[in-house]
Amino acid sequence: MLGLNLLANHINSYNKYIIGTRKIHYISDIHLDYADPGLLDKFYSLLNTEDIYIISGDFYNDYRKSLKVIEYLETHNIHGYWVLGNHEYIHLNEPGNVDPDNRIHNDHELSIKPHKEYDDFLNMVIEKTKDYKNFIFLHCGVIKDLNEEYKIIGDTGWMDLKNLDNQPIDYKQHEWNHINNWDWVFEQNKKWVSYVQECINKYDKLIVVTHHPMYFPTWEQIKSSRLKNKGNDEILFWYFNAKLEIPKDKKVLFIHGHTHTEAFVENHYTNAIGRGSERKELAVKTLEI
Repeated sequence: MLGLNLLANHINSYNKYIIGTRKIHYISDIHLDYADPGLLDKFYSLLNTEDIYIISGDFYNDYRKSLKVIEYLETHNIHGYWVLGNHEYIHLNEPGNVDPDNRIHNDHELSIKPHKEYDDFLNMVIEKTKDYKNFIFLHCGVIKDLNEEYKIIGDTGWMDLKNLDNQPIDYKQHEWNHINNWDWVFEQNKKWVSYVQECINKYDKLIVVTHHPMYFPTWEQIKSSRLKNKGNDEILFWYFNAKLEIPKDKKVLFIHGHTHTEAFVENHYTNAIGRGSERKELAVKTLEI
């Protein structure tokens, strides 16, 4: 009996290590298209099979390359969660950005050519990663146990393209006017915000992962950041104000990418590496929870 008790205690201790005491690291916006070819291997060298990694999008402009990275993490027993960035989709749809021979994905029967609708694109990524057990794709409606205390949810979290007076702007006048189905994207984003609020109401401890940050900073904060020379409308491509209600007895942490600058709001975290002169040293940050 004593032997069985010792074995049970050993198993419980092992489970606590596996589930509850892993370090949680986060990183985003590595933008490997604009980096030295050796940066991907350097990124892999930062990882181990014992900890958990949260990635908030923008590996490559080519989503197929981004999926190759996720496939590598999955097959090498790296554990974590990820969301799509805007680059994985936006650059797919830029005019003239066509795959050689307009190649067809045999496993999805979807042609790769400009103006792929976002819902088709999202469903394709879901299908491609649906059997992954180690590195999990987060999107609206998916919730996982991060550890014994925290739930984790995630989505790209698109901006809503409204100005400071909460009035919509004419997105057709801006750099992403080649996206056909912004209305669908906006509706999905409303669903996502509603889902986040639902999870906040339901769970005491929650981590929310997005590419776009779910808050709007003050103009004073913007002027102190890399976005200081951006105009009012252009800033709206970087943030959206989710206006979430978080009770004081809840612990909700947000991890985002996209802005390549610091997070301006309490309980929001970012580690966007960036590109060009703004690129930071490639390193993961550890979430203290």
